Amino acid sequence: MAASSMEILATIQAIQTAEISLVRISSPILMIFGNIGEILNIIIFVQRTFRNNSCAIYFLAASCVRLIFINFTIFLNDLSIGYNIDPARTSMIFCKFKFYLTFLTAILPLSFIILACFDRLMLSSLSVRTRSWSQPRFA
Repeated sequence: MAASSMEILATIQAIQTAEISLVRISSPILMIFGNIGEILNIIIFVQRTFRNNSCAIYFLAASCVRLIFINFTIFLNDLSIGYNIDPARTSMIFCKFKFYLTFLTAILPLSFIILACFDRLMLSSLSVRTRSWSQPRFA
């Protein structure tokens, strides 16, 4: 019985070591490619041709929020899991702020995409009054 519990502990420790190694390797790669992709999205949606499109405004907002998500949440998770540095352990205020910002930046891009879908739905309506709601000033 003792040998099997020792094997289980060794397996758990090996899994934890693999997780730490995976986070240390993959997080910087995800951050680099994520930042490049979101910055390119922002560059595209800021162009003059897209400023008059309300749907592009929603996608621009989603890209900005995802950029914050990548640089804040993934970075803090990388520090916490990969290097055992977690400021949320010592500060209750930072813990609450981290939880709030993580939740907010995870939900907002989805909400913006749903709003863009509603915007396209209104634009395709037969009613002129409904189509008038699909404007950049309302977005």
